[in-house]
Amino acid sequence: MFHLFLSLFISFTYPNSNAIKHLKNTEILKDSVKAQRKIEVEQAAACGEDDSEKLKVNRIIARQDSIITFASQYLGLRYVWGGTQPTGFDCSGYAMYVYKKFGYNLPRVSGAQVQLGKEVTEKEAQAGDLAYYGYGGYYSHTAIVYDRDPKLGVRVIHATLWGVAITNLHFDPYSGHKLLNLKRIIE
Repeated sequence: MFHLFLSLFISFTYPNSNAIKHLKNTEILKDSVKAQRKIEVEQAAACGEDDSEKLKVNRIIARQDSIITFASQYLGLRYVWGGTQPTGFDCSGYAMYVYKKFGYNLPRVSGAQVQLGKEVTEKEAQAGDLAYYGYGGYYSHTAIVYDRDPKLGVRVIHATLWGVAITNLHFDPYSGHKLLNLKRIIE
């Protein structure tokens, strides 16, 4: 009811406004998401437990793909120390920003981010996992696993000193730093 009132108010107040289109698109998207969730629940109920697990895996894969697609739009964006916005990112600010768009609230710095999630090996690494770099026990860099290329191995997308880029997992973000940990956040 409120949305109908707001829509009418906007259309009378701003007849040529893009706000009307935005409101309608937002409502269509909400209805679409609700309908999709309803279908998934019905499918899971109609299926055995094995099929329900397949639906969960498919949802995770779709979320991973969405995160990587979203993260990729910032390729080439400049590095800004302490940056957490699309005007410029640092490594942990970039990961925090990307994941926040999908409902995951990561802490601000790498050393705190690494405390979250489930540890995985390089062989288990999947798109959307987080890679942490540093030296000793000090975590100084965060990257998002981008994919597993058959020729290049595991690749990551991250805010490097040269901007947001895709590199090999074993890229040294700073002289003397190495991969210390891989964590899975998306489950």
